[in-house]
Amino acid sequence: MLKPDTAGTLTPGQSQLESLPAELLEHIGRYLPRDAAASFTLTSCTISQKLGTNAWAVVSQSTKAKERFIQKLSRDISTYAPCLICGVLRPFDSAQAWPLLKRHDGNRSTPGSFHAISSFLAQKVKAYQESGGRYGVCPSTLACSGTFLKPWATQDIGILTNTGFDQHIIQNGLPITYKATTRLGKFSASSTPLLSHVQYRIELPSPWSSFSTAERFAILRDFYLCPHIYASKLQYRDPSDPTYPADSSISYWLPDPIPESQLLCQFCYADFRAVFSSTSELEHGIAIDVWRNLDGGCNDGFKELVYCHPRDYWGPYKYGQVKQTFEIGTEL
Repeated sequence: MLKPDTAGTLTPGQSQLESLPAELLEHIGRYLPRDAAASFTLTSCTISQKLGTNAWAVVSQSTKAKERFIQKLSRDISTYAPCLICGVLRPFDSAQAWPLLKRHDGNRSTPGSFHAISSFLAQKVKAYQESGGRYGVCPSTLACSGTFLKPWATQDIGILTNTGFDQHIIQNGLPITYKATTRLGKFSASSTPLLSHVQYRIELPSPWSSFSTAERFAILRDFYLCPHIYASKLQYRDPSDPTYPADSSISYWLPDPIPESQLLCQFCYADFRAVFSSTSELEHGIAIDVWRNLDGGCNDGFKELVYCHPRDYWGPYKYGQVKQTFEIGTEL
């Protein structure tokens, strides 16, 4: 057993383990499984410099050991996720990991922003699946999460003054977090559409029912969920309106609790769901789920940078068909 004075002189902030010579650290590593030995080299920069990358080369020789090593790394790096198909860690929650494209269409009566899975990447993923991985891109590239800022309309700045939002949010934009995943659906023997599920979350300073109609519109204005539907369409509609539910007006009053809102697009295959929740006195927010078919284009006459599938693809369509197909689909 080493005596305390043989471990070397500690520098400020250095652990006793880091003060050991490289030979002893290598000796310790020999008693560890291959994946644990590779993790050991990443304990600190000092230990990594002393041990080098030989343990990483060793762990790569065993598929199972490499998988365990990648899984362990992902626990400590929350912005990365393991892709066991490629045997790598991919950035999951960062600006670099965002395969969602922002779309801006000035041809519409109300220009708006719309985020959706890149059609280019979707086609490459389909090619990867159909070729058995010989070409295309790995499906894990479509999984991502993060936060983007939705700019406020100029006319909404004054409306938001007394809503409780921090001043920097009013100045810089509304933070909307997102998490996107994709699956391969199974509609028929010859049809396996690529489907996406994106959940958006908006944190609010107070319950949704405390905002006026104008304030609610300001929060959801110009936030498109597909090329044809914007988020304010998911607000609670007045059931006493004779045109309910299709063209009814937004209700100035809200029940408690607010019912879950559901909607389907009239032009493309997309399902929407909105939940307005108040989990506690200090936490209020909106969760919006969007399920879409990523194959093809809807041919609605608008110029698109991302595409949606024409409505006649699956024949008669009802709410929940895309969502249900996604839930029973194959995880990618």
